Amino acid sequence: MALGDRAKGIDYALPVGDKAASYTLTDLRNDDEVTRVSERFLTSLGEGENTDDLFQYFRGSNFNLADTYKVYRQSKDFTEEQAQDYLYLKNKFQNADVGGFGEKVQAGWDITQEIFTDPLTLTSAFFIPWTGGGSVAGRIAAGQAAKAALKQGVANKIRGKIGETVLKIPGSQIAKPLSKKAILGISSAEGFTFAGTHDYVYQSTQLQLGERTERDLAQTALSAATGAVVAPILVGGIGLVASTPRWLRSINENRIAKIDNNESYKNSYLETAVKKITDVGSKTKNVLGLFPLPARPTSFLRKVAKENPQLQKVLKLFKRDALEGFVAPSTGKQQILLPDYNAQLGAFMGNYQNKLKKILEDTKLYTFNKGEVPLPFTAGSWLNPLSSKKVKSRKSLKFRTKLSDEVNDDLVYFIRSGNLYKPADAGTGAASSGIKVKIDKNIIKAGKLIKKELSNILKQAENAGLKVGRVEDFFPRSWLPNVIKANKPEFISKIMKAEGASRKAAEELWENITTVGTVAGDSSLGLHSSLKSERLLLKLDDAEFGKFLDNDVEQVLNKYFGESGKLIIRTKLFGETEKDFITKWINPINKISPLSKLEEGYLKELYNITTGLKGRINRNRTDKLLGYDMPTGKIGAGMHDILTVTMQTSMLALSTFTSMGEIAIPLLLGADAKVGLKSIGKGMVDHGSEWWKKSKNEWLPYFDSYKGNPNKDIRSANRQDLNAFYISVNMAAEDRAVAMYGQAVGQAATKIQNMFFKGIGLHDWTRFVQLVGYDTGKNIIYKNLKTIASNPNLNKTAKARITDELAELGIDVQKGLGWIERGAKHTDSFYMKNVRKSAALYTNDVVMNPTAASAQKPLLHSLPQTKWTFGLMGFPTAFSNGPLRKAVRNLSRDGKTLSEDILSTDTWKRVSAGKAATASIFMTTVGMLNYTLRTRGKNWEDLESGKITEREMLERSLQYAGILGVGEYYIRYEKAERYEGKIMAALGAVTGPNLSDILDYTGAFVTEGELLEPIFKRAPFHSAFKSSFPKKYKIALDKVRELDDASPLATSKADKKSKVELFYEGGEVEVPYTKDEPEDRVDKFTGRPYSDQMNKLGLK
Repeated sequence: MALGDRAKGIDYALPVGDKAASYTLTDLRNDDEVTRVSERFLTSLGEGENTDDLFQYFRGSNFNLADTYKVYRQSKDFTEEQAQDYLYLKNKFQNADVGGFGEKVQAGWDITQEIFTDPLTLTSAFFIPWTGGGSVAGRIAAGQAAKAALKQGVANKIRGKIGETVLKIPGSQIAKPLSKKAILGISSAEGFTFAGTHDYVYQSTQLQLGERTERDLAQTALSAATGAVVAPILVGGIGLVASTPRWLRSINENRIAKIDNNESYKNSYLETAVKKITDVGSKTKNVLGLFPLPARPTSFLRKVAKENPQLQKVLKLFKRDALEGFVAPSTGKQQILLPDYNAQLGAFMGNYQNKLKKILEDTKLYTFNKGEVPLPFTAGSWLNPLSSKKVKSRKSLKFRTKLSDEVNDDLVYFIRSGNLYKPADAGTGAASSGIKVKIDKNIIKAGKLIKKELSNILKQAENAGLKVGRVEDFFPRSWLPNVIKANKPEFISKIMKAEGASRKAAEELWENITTVGTVAGDSSLGLHSSLKSERLLLKLDDAEFGKFLDNDVEQVLNKYFGESGKLIIRTKLFGETEKDFITKWINPINKISPLSKLEEGYLKELYNITTGLKGRINRNRTDKLLGYDMPTGKIGAGMHDILTVTMQTSMLALSTFTSMGEIAIPLLLGADAKVGLKSIGKGMVDHGSEWWKKSKNEWLPYFDSYKGNPNKDIRSANRQDLNAFYISVNMAAEDRAVAMYGQAVGQAATKIQNMFFKGIGLHDWTRFVQLVGYDTGKNIIYKNLKTIASNPNLNKTAKARITDELAELGIDVQKGLGWIERGAKHTDSFYMKNVRKSAALYTNDVVMNPTAASAQKPLLHSLPQTKWTFGLMGFPTAFSNGPLRKAVRNLSRDGKTLSEDILSTDTWKRVSAGKAATASIFMTTVGMLNYTLRTRGKNWEDLESGKITEREMLERSLQYAGILGVGEYYIRYEKAERYEGKIMAALGAVTGPNLSDILDYTGAFVTEGELLEPIFKRAPFHSAFKSSFPKKYKIALDKVRELDDASPLATSKADKKSKVELFYEGGEVEVPYTKDEPEDRVDKFTGRPYSDQMNKLGLK
C-alpha cells in the first residue's frame, strides 16, 4: 500500500491560524496525543519512550549520518502504524518553535552530541571551535540548510498527496556550476560531504516509505552544493552565491501557495537563511550583469588556458598566481610561483635606486640642504593656471639630505664629459677664462660608479633583445614638460637651430615631449630600438637647453631607472611593441589552440594596459567640434582629475581608520599570532626610529651645534630591503611609479593627493603596515624551513603542507634547507636573492597596491576611458582578488590536509581556519570602532532606539573594516535598488560614486539650477563632517541650499510652482505600485526627498 493511502486515516494538518506554527517543543511535551504516539512509536523500535527521546531521535537523523542511515534501515521494516506515527511525529517536530531558554540549551546539547558521534566528525572536526575551526553553526548549516528548502515539498506531500506528487528539479541547472572544483572553491569539504550524503540516505528513507517514486541524484547534488555554500557563509561569510537554482527560487512560491491554502506554514530559521542567501545570489547577478565579474584581468582567459600551455605561461607573467583559483591543489602538488612582470619591474627599479643612494652615501656627497621649491603661478610649479613663462623658486623650510648645487653640477659634468677638470667659471654665466680646476675625488669616484651602473643597464637592455647604440659618457636626458609647454616658441626655435630641423618637425617633437607617456619625453629614449636615429636628438648640447632639462642627478637617474626598467622588463618578458608581443606569444598560442578574435584582442589589451603602453589620457589631444579645434584631451584630463581628487578628498578623510584592519591580514592568511605580534612590535620600533631620525635631520641643522651625519642611512634594514623591490618608497618615488604605470592624475592633482593622504596619516600608516608585512613574511619563511630542518620525523602530510606554503611564496625548499644548514645568515646569497624577494611578494599580498601593472583588478578599472568611473572600487576588488581569495584557498587546503592525516598534531598545527576566523573577528571589531568614531557613538544610540538594526550595524562595520571585497557591490546595490531601477542601481554599485554623482548633479543643475550643493558635497572632508556632526552638517547643507535658491541660475519659485500646478488638479487617485506617501521617495537626480523640494517651493 502506498504511504499516501496509508496516511488517510490520520490528520497531519497543522493548526490553522498564523503563518508560523503557534506551538513550541514545550507544547509538544504537554500534548497528550503527541506523548501517546511518541511512546507507542519509540517503544516499538526500542528507541525510548518519551518526548525527550523523540526529539533526540529526530535530531540524530538531522545531524548524524549514522542515525540517518539507522532510520533508513528501520523504515524498511516499518509497519503501517509505525509509518503513520513516524510521519505524524516528524511533521509535528519539524514545524515547532524551539521555545524558551531551557529548550534551546537542550537542543544545543543534543545536536552537539550528535555531531560528536557522527562518523564524518573525524574527518571534519576542524569546524568545531575547540579544535581551532569555525563553529558548530557551520556543521548545523551544512546539514540542515541543505534540507531546509526541501521541507516544504516533503510536508506538502504528507498532506495526502505524497503518492501523487514528485518533486521536480531541473537537473540541467547544475551541469556546470556543480563541478567538484566549483563546489570546493567556495566551501568546505565538510558541508559538501555531509549535505550530499545526508540527502542520499534521506531519499532512501523516502523511497522506502513511498514519499517519492524514484531517486533524484540532481537533488542530492543540489543539496551538497547548498551545504557547501551555506556552511561557510553562515560561519564567516566566505562567499556569495552567484547563481540561484530554480528549485531554491521556488521556496517563496511554495510559501505563498501554502498561505493561500490556509495552511499554517512556518519557516525554520535555516530555511529562512537559505532564502536570504539565494536572494543575495539573485541580486548579485543583477549587480554583475552589466560588467565582467570583479575578477583579475587574467581570469577572462583562464578557462581557455587549460588546454594551452603557452597561454598559461604568458598569463603567469602578467600575474604570478593567474592560474590559482579558490581551490588549492592536492597536498604537496603546489607549483613554485615565480615573480611576474610587476615584481620583476619593482626589483629592477628598487635595486638601482638603492645602489645610487649607497654610492652617494659611501662617497660622502650628501649634505644638509634646503631644496628648491617652485613658486606658485610660475613655470615649473604644479599651480600655474595663467601659464606663466617665468621659472622661479624658493628654498624649502625643512632641510633635506641631498647634493648641493655645486656637487650636483660637477657630478653631471663628469658623467657627461668624462673630464677630471672643469672650467673654473662653469655655471657662473661669465665668459670662459680658460682656467680649469680639478673635480673633487669623491665626485669622480661616485661618477665612475654611476657610469658603471648605467653601463649595466645597457647590457641588460641588449640581453633583453633591444638594439642599443653605445654612447660614451652617457647621462639620461630628462625634460621639464611644464617649462617646455610654457615656452613653446623658444623651445621650437632652439630645436630648429640645434638639430637643423624643420618647423613642422620641431613642433611635432614639442607635441611628443609635452604629452605624458610618449617615447620622445622618456628618459630611456636611447634604449628604444624601434625609434629612428633622427629621433634620438644626438646633436643637442644639453648646456644650451639647461632651462628645459632637469639636471638633478637623483631625480633624473631614478626616473631613468623606472623608465628603462619598464622597457627592459617588458621587452624581455613580452616584447617591446604590440607587434613583437604578437610574434613572441600570440602566434605560438594560436598554433596550439586558436584564440577567438575577442580573446586575442583582450590579450593584446592586457599587454598594453599592464605594461603601461596604454592607460593614459592624452592631454594634448584636440578634436573638431562645431567647426572649432576643441582641446578635448585637456578637458577630459581636467574632468578626470577633478572627479578623482574631489572624490578622494571628500570621502576618504577617515580612510586611515579603515586601513587599520590591514594589520590582521597576515593572520587572515594563516600566519601564527606570535609571529605577527613580534613583527608588529618590530615595525613600531623601526617606524618610530625612522621618524625621529628624519625629524632631527629636517630641523636641527638650523643649529650649528648639530652633529648629524647626512651620509648615514636612517632607514631600518627592513625598509632598505623593501625599497630594493620598490615597495614602501617615499612619496616622490610613488608619484613616479604611478605616472609610469599610466594611472596618474595631473601634476596639480597629484600634489593635492599627496598633501591630503599625508595629512590624514594614511601614507605613514601604509608604510608601517608594509614593515610589519615584510618582517612577517621573512619570519614565516625562516620558521617553515626551520621546522622541516629540525624535525626529521615530521609527518609526510605536514611537510607537504609546509612545502606548498613556501612554493606559493616562490621558495624552493631544498635550496632553503641549504641556507638553514649554512646558518641562515642575512649575507647569504639565498637570503639576498630569494628570502627578501619572497618576503616582498608577501608584503604586496598584505598591503595591496592595485595599479594596472599589479593585475589585481579588471581592465575596465584601468582603461583611460573608464577608469574614472571606478574610483574607490579598486581596493575592495583587489582585496577579493588577493587576501580574500588566498584565505578561501587556505580553507580548501585545510580540508585536503586533514583528509590525509587528521590524527597528527603536526597536521593540526598547519590548519589556518581558526586564524582566519580570528582575523575576521578582529577586522570587524576594528570596523565597528571605526563606525563608532565616525558617528561619535551615535551608531550605538541608533541601535538601541531601533533606528538601525543589528544587521545594518554589522554591515556598516564590515564595510568600514574593508573586508567585504566584492560583497561591497551587493550592499551598495541593495541600498540603491530601493530608489533606482535595477540598471541604475547596478551601475552605481559596481562603478563607485563618480558616475552616479555626475548624473545626479547634472540633473539637479538642469532641473533646478543647483550648483553650490554639488560643490559642497565634493568639498574636502565632506563625508567625515556628515557622519561625525550630522546636526551641524544639516544646518550647513540647508544654508547651501538657500544660497542655491537665491542664485540667478536657480529656477524661480513662481516658475516651479506654475509647472507643478499644471498637474495639481483633481481629486485623490489610487496609483498602484507606489509608496503610501510618494513625496517621501528620493529624487535620483538630487538625492533628496521630493517633499524637501516641495517645501522649497512653498507647497508643503
